[in-house]
Amino acid sequence: MAGGLKTDEGEWNTTGHRDRIVHVTDEQLKVFAMLYDEAGTPSRRARLPALHAGALSSVLAKLAAYSRRLADLGDNYYSTEMWHETIQQHDGTISRRPVGDNGFISSPEDWVLSGPHFFLANPFNQTPKRVCETHRAYDNVDLETIPDDYLPRTNYRPMADRAEYARRTPTVSWQEPEAITLPWAQLTPEEQTAHATQVGQSVTVQRMRAKKVTEYFRLVNREMISQAWSARDLESDASRNRSYQWWVQGTFQETSSSLAYLLVCALCLLIFWVKSQGKGYANTTLAVATWITPANETQLAACPWTCTDQSHDPLRPALVRSLRPRLHPAKLEPARQPAPAAGFLRQAHA
Repeated sequence: MAGGLKTDEGEWNTTGHRDRIVHVTDEQLKVFAMLYDEAGTPSRRARLPALHAGALSSVLAKLAAYSRRLADLGDNYYSTEMWHETIQQHDGTISRRPVGDNGFISSPEDWVLSGPHFFLANPFNQTPKRVCETHRAYDNVDLETIPDDYLPRTNYRPMADRAEYARRTPTVSWQEPEAITLPWAQLTPEEQTAHATQVGQSVTVQRMRAKKVTEYFRLVNREMISQAWSARDLESDASRNRSYQWWVQGTFQETSSSLAYLLVCALCLLIFWVKSQGKGYANTTLAVATWITPANETQLAACPWTCTDQSHDPLRPALVRSLRPRLHPAKLEPARQPAPAAGFLRQAHA
C-alpha cells in the first residue's frame, strides 16, 4: 500500500510505489462529477481530485454512492464562525488576557476556545502557558489525571457587559416552543382567553423563540487545513455556552444529528474530501456538501464515552437510556474517564 503524503517523521513521502500511478477511466470520471460538480455535469467535464494513490479512488466511489448530505437537514442546521479573533477584539466582544492574569476560569461561560485547545475530537488537547506569546507556548493536557470539572486556560476573555455579549451571540435560524411565566398584563389576548380563570395572576404559557447558539451542543471544526492530510485539523465538539474563534461551528436542532455528524468528522471523511479537492479550508460552503449518516444505535453507542468532563452530564442519561436495552450490562455505567478521542463539550464560546 502506498504511504501517506508525509512520513511519521513529518517529511514529504517520496518513496516510490506502483499505486502512485492513478488510473482514471470513465467510471472514475462519473464519480468525480458526482462529488465535485453540479448535477448533470458530463463525466468528461468533471473536475479532477488531487489523489496521491490509486486506492483512494475506491473511497471516493463509496462517498459518491452515499446520498445523504448535511445540506439535506435544511433549516434544522445553522452554521456560523461566531467570533473572529481580530474583528471581535477591535469591537470589544473579546479581549486578550492581560499580563498577570493566569488565564484559568471558573466557569465554562468564560472560556473562549482557540485552535491549539483541540486535536482530533479532543477539546482538552493543550492549555496555554501562563505567558503565552507564541504558538508554541502551550502545555499538553493529561486526560487521565484532570478532574471532572477541569477547564484549561484561555487567552481571551468575554466582554464584561454580559448582556451585550449575549446580544452579539448568533441566534439559530429556527424557533422552538418555550415555557415562560408572564404577568397577566403581558399576555396576548389569545393567551388571556385561554387562561381566563387566572385573571390578574402570573401565567405560564408557551412562546416560540429562536435560541442563541450557545444554548445548544455544537459541533465545530477548524476552518484552515494544513496541506498534508492531518487529523489535527478536525475536531468535533458539541458544546453549550463556550465561545469560539476562527472555527466553523454547526448548531443542530436535533442532538442526534450532531452526534451523527461528529462520527463523520472524527473519522476524517470531511478532511479527506476537502483535501482531495486541493483546498486548504473547510468552510460552511464545503461542509454542507459533506455526508451525515443516520443516528443509528452503533453511532450513538460510541458517543456517550467521548465526553470529557462533567459539563457533558446532560448528554449522557438520554443516550444511555435509549441504548440500555441493546448494550451489554458492563457498558451501562461507564466511569467518567476522558478518552483520547473525546469530542463533546458543553459550555463555551469561539
